[in-house]
Amino acid sequence: MKKTLLKSLALAAMGSLFVAGTAMAVPMLKVSATGAAEDIYMADGMSDGATYAGYNINADDDASAPGIVSGSGELGNFIYAFTTAFTKPSLGNASVPEMHLAGGASAGNNGGTFTVTFSETDFGPMAGGLTGFLTHLGATGGTQSLQAYYDEGNSLFATTTQIADLSTSTSQA
Repeated sequence: MKKTLLKSLALAAMGSLFVAGTAMAVPMLKVSATGAAEDIYMADGMSDGATYAGYNINADDDASAPGIVSGSGELGNFIYAFTTAFTKPSLGNASVPEMHLAGGASAGNNGGTFTVTFSETDFGPMAGGLTGFLTHLGATGGTQSLQAYYDEGNSLFATTTQIADLSTSTSQA
């Protein structure tokens, strides 16, 4: 059975976000922020105006290599310098899934919440199912949280089974 793993990060207030994690198929990023009129959707190898799995892609993928989705820009109260997601075939494969997510954002004077969601499908088969998970959350300034999910239904951005819930709060230096 194919597996899906979703990694979601939320950054509240001002600061930067750096994260690593795990995922696979046509990887997608969803970026949302306080004050934004709409969410940003990016998909591996796709340009603004494309449609994938029912999602309207409204930002270009800045990465040219397969398995990497990257973008930057302004959204709501935030400027995100880079948001990059790595998965198969650049990292791991269907039976040994691996996902990494890195991002950086800073807020204007209004602060708010900045969320990056990384999703991928078509992992598996994995003998014995998901047997391990490793994640890391680090940032400077504000409150950061990370949630990771696993979905046997193979749906993008599904939050079926939570496998991690981390948070940290730091003061800005």
